[in-house]
Amino acid sequence: MKWSKINIALYDRTQNPDILTTALEATLTGLSLSPQNPMLFTLRVLSIISQHGSTPLYRLFESYLTKIPIHYWISLLPQIIAKLSCEELNVTLERLLLMMAASYPQNVLYSLMVPFTSETSTRGPIARRIINTMRMSSPILVEEAILFASEMKRIASIWWERWISALDESSKQFVLHQNPEATVKLLLPLHELISRPPETLFEVSFISQFGSLLLDAEEFLRDYQDTKNILEFHSAWSIYVTIYNSIKPLLTHMNEFNLADASVLSNSMRNTELIIPGTNITGQQLIKIESVCPEVVIINSKQRPRRISMRGSDGSKFSFLLKPNEDTRLDERVMQLFNYISDVIKSSQVPFAAKLNITTYHVIPLTKKVGLIGWVNNTQTLFEVIKHYRQSIRRNANAEMVKIATHCPNYDT
Repeated sequence: MKWSKINIALYDRTQNPDILTTALEATLTGLSLSPQNPMLFTLRVLSIISQHGSTPLYRLFESYLTKIPIHYWISLLPQIIAKLSCEELNVTLERLLLMMAASYPQNVLYSLMVPFTSETSTRGPIARRIINTMRMSSPILVEEAILFASEMKRIASIWWERWISALDESSKQFVLHQNPEATVKLLLPLHELISRPPETLFEVSFISQFGSLLLDAEEFLRDYQDTKNILEFHSAWSIYVTIYNSIKPLLTHMNEFNLADASVLSNSMRNTELIIPGTNITGQQLIKIESVCPEVVIINSKQRPRRISMRGSDGSKFSFLLKPNEDTRLDERVMQLFNYISDVIKSSQVPFAAKLNITTYHVIPLTKKVGLIGWVNNTQTLFEVIKHYRQSIRRNANAEMVKIATHCPNYDT
């Protein structure tokens, strides 16, 4: 590794590509010798080929793929997928991903779900190509993974919540910014969403409550698009206000629900080929999803995440926080960093290194806006600690937000 660092420093001074090749080869050779901390080497390799990529470097990297234990790359799956940007590099990384998929299909499937489900991602076509290749050897597993991601998205945010969230954002655009065009762009996709036949009890209930009103509102909204008559928009907006005022108290009293009401397909999952997210550890037996527990608890916070549990094939129960409206890939990278720090400390000569381990949890992004986070028992959020302390001294737990609202009423916008 030191030899590689020296060559990288020399390359920065001379820009001699032969020196860069020597640096990469030194790192790959070290990696093939089964080092104590392989992530130090894999990160260096990925950095060299992505920052200084060239055909000779890609060919050299490919020549070592069969010499390096494939599980060394599993922990870097998020970074490998993120590097899918250059056409020539994509060919090399796609080959690496297919090699990983052959040995660790579960890990690769979970990691590919975000680009696979994204309609705008440039990595989408590559993810779909890899998953279609995996479908040839593991058709049931692939279908279960796609179904699982889709249904978790459905459970994470039900139609009442989607409309409340969209109407909240729309009101900022219309009332505060006087921008009805932005409001139309926010609301029309939701009208398209509810235009398809309802598939769950919640969706049937929503349509029976608000379906006819929303059809009227959509008609006014589209008339406004065609005519730019602001009266048409105001007619639509009055309906949206009525709907918002009806949904808000309903959600306030919804603290839990039955899984079958939000997702019939998740409720019917039994003895699957898909593993419990985050449990695939090299050398250990796979723990597969035997069923998804029927109780879903809503956490009382702004985004209303869910606590959802699954029963594993080993008989154990695994709980997760299902987070909506947030890109959990950032959380995933933070956990990677903490694990890396722990590995470095563990392999160092630092006193009491074994006791300096950072406790982490699994993060499994499923879409750009939905992800699962491993539930850590016997813990509290920082807000809860502050809240309990302030209540003990009779202070407002939300004092900062009250002050912000006083001095800057439009802070959230």
